[in-house]
Amino acid sequence: MLDHYAMFFAGSIIGYKMFKGSILALTLGSFVAVFWHIPLTFALAASDLPIRLICEVTLFLGGILAGSYIPRMSLAVKVTSLALYMLGDTFLSILFIIGSPEYSNVDFPYLKWGPSSLPLVGVTMFVVMNLVLVYVIVRVMRNISIL
Repeated sequence: MLDHYAMFFAGSIIGYKMFKGSILALTLGSFVAVFWHIPLTFALAASDLPIRLICEVTLFLGGILAGSYIPRMSLAVKVTSLALYMLGDTFLSILFIIGSPEYSNVDFPYLKWGPSSLPLVGVTMFVVMNLVLVYVIVRVMRNISIL
């Protein structure tokens, strides 16, 4: 799961630094991230190397698309995007923490892990999400000269 963060984040940095996108780019990039976290596509990417490669490449490209719009985003869109990311990641983290069978070999027998493997992933996601939030808060506070 950390590779998903890494690929999307790396793409976002490139998109932010090198491209100027639109709300459509943000929407398409976000769609890619959501798509690969639907239980079926998540399981397929986890169990089949060619699909995994497609997943990683499209997450990277989705990050480029999403990142390309960041410089043009209004504050409202930035806050909304952060809130939607936090909401989605919290939801998925909770599913992992409770060991949801939709993301394990209970529902997808070809996966190598069972529900007991998921809680650590969920906690890790929650930690990463909160690190992102702390980073954003620090940046905002610096921009308004509080820090």
